[in-house]
Amino acid sequence: MKKNLSLLLLLLFSTMSFSQIKQSSDVKHFSGFIRENITRNCIDTITDFFQGSTISLYAAPNGGFVSGNNGFNDSEKLQLYNHFQNYSIIGAWVWIGEKIFNSQNIESGIEVVVVHTDSTSSNFPPFIKGPSDSVLATAFYPMSAIVASEFPWLGLNYIEFASPVLIRDGYALGVRFTALAEGDTLGIITSADGEPNQARRSWERWDGVYGSILDNWGLNIDLAIFPIVDCELNYISNLRDWEFIPAFPNPVGNQLNFAVNTAGTCSIKILDLTGREVLKQQCETLSGIVSIDVSKLNSGTYFAYIERGSKHYYSRFEKYIR
Repeated sequence: MKKNLSLLLLLLFSTMSFSQIKQSSDVKHFSGFIRENITRNCIDTITDFFQGSTISLYAAPNGGFVSGNNGFNDSEKLQLYNHFQNYSIIGAWVWIGEKIFNSQNIESGIEVVVVHTDSTSSNFPPFIKGPSDSVLATAFYPMSAIVASEFPWLGLNYIEFASPVLIRDGYALGVRFTALAEGDTLGIITSADGEPNQARRSWERWDGVYGSILDNWGLNIDLAIFPIVDCELNYISNLRDWEFIPAFPNPVGNQLNFAVNTAGTCSIKILDLTGREVLKQQCETLSGIVSIDVSKLNSGTYFAYIERGSKHYYSRFEKYIR
């Protein structure tokens, strides 16, 4: 159910349980704007969607921040990214506006996370696909190392992944707060309400369920969480001439299948999320079906590339071990 800000204000004073509704208040607008896009060779910081945004930070009514951890026990905040080109994510800039480090616990910190978008779209136009439970990578960053500032760029924290994360389709980049010690709080800088060109790009995990910040809080904002990408760390730099085909069953345990619609000999390569080749073999399509044994692969997310003559196919699948 969509919950706009005026409705939340009304319900706040009703007899409903306060823990079942959300409300935002006390917006801070800072005198700064994002205006630059950092580019060096094939390394790029994706900030275009945030350029020209009013630097803001919304406080939650029961402590903490709409864009951080708060009294509602939100466990994640994520920004969705469209997939227009192929690249690998090597790290992320996270702009922290405020930080409260009461615990002084050296194990307290945040996790930057990359997840696939869901296979099903939302019920709201333009039917955005939200985050899923399919995790591509995580990276821990201690609270003691975090810098916070509302002044442009001074609150940027760079968190690098142990291995580059190969991207082939839509994803969400976000921050988890589950590793924060009690008493520690932080807020991620956002754009001002109503500024994003596309609604429902910012999401959160609340009570174990993903929902857009617009639907949960009534705020149309973007989060200042920016991926650092390298367009050269890819097996195939241009997939425009490749056809996506689904893998089945997916997730898979032992035998993986693809429907390629044509019979004959073919070759198949399987890569992990870092772009490392983990399996390569010749294959035979019987009645247009390619089958391959993946029983020796570890659990995780993989990409498959199939070539048969002039036909080129690619797919993504999840491997699990019971």
